[in-house]
Amino acid sequence: RRVVSARTNFLDDGNRFEATGKVVVRQDRQTATADSAVFYDHEGTGDMFGSPRVTDAEGDLTGDHLMLTFEEGAMERAVMIGNAALVYAPTDPSLAGEQSVVRGDSLRVFFADGRIEHLEALGSPKVDYTPSLADSATGTGRVSAGGDTVVVRIKGQSADRVEISGHAAGRYLYRSRAVQDSVDLVEYSADRIVFKLPERFIELRGTAQTDYHNLTLKADKIDFDAVKDVMEASPKPVLIDKMRPAEQELVGERVSYDLASARGTIYHGRTQYDTG
Repeated sequence: RRVVSARTNFLDDGNRFEATGKVVVRQDRQTATADSAVFYDHEGTGDMFGSPRVTDAEGDLTGDHLMLTFEEGAMERAVMIGNAALVYAPTDPSLAGEQSVVRGDSLRVFFADGRIEHLEALGSPKVDYTPSLADSATGTGRVSAGGDTVVVRIKGQSADRVEISGHAAGRYLYRSRAVQDSVDLVEYSADRIVFKLPERFIELRGTAQTDYHNLTLKADKIDFDAVKDVMEASPKPVLIDKMRPAEQELVGERVSYDLASARGTIYHGRTQYDTG
């Protein structure tokens, strides 16, 4: 790596050095900038202060305090603390239009072979994912979600999985078979949510709930296949139709619901009433 600054002060027999005044760190594809920094050569780490930023052709990481870790001179990890935000947009022309925006109290970004491999967000994190123009045309939807922890995994420059743990909740806006020439909305919450973006598949685990138009589905486990427009829930799911009396719920061992046809199958089902 190469460090450029207006002033450099070497300490601790050259192991630690302080840099001030437009500090710039360049290595491979990434460039880190800040007003001041302290680097520890033996440990392969550095702290950067004053509008720190890490940029490359695909990403822009900003926040209050940046901690860098280097392995054999290459940037291995960047941790941004305080008002952390990452905007990631792949440069591959076939992925034009794709963008992931992640915000949180802190972000940990991990690099492999000079590119972002995955990132972790903590402290009321939120993620907004917009698919590429090509993927959007085939039905891939937009994700807006948050929780206690957000992990975004990158594969081949594109966001591959979004994993949200702890008080996870959000929205999935997509082009469905149920709504012609328009977009549809599914809202969801669970203890843990996994978005498998290329497969357009959403897994909800633990105290799971989805809201779709006038329907609410609750279960410990809910899977939503946006390709087939089908939701499946188990065990002992509860299906609530808001068009029915408020006290009535449909309960079963397993539920399969086709959003396009608005038809559902409840296995070993029964109607449950509140007798007051």
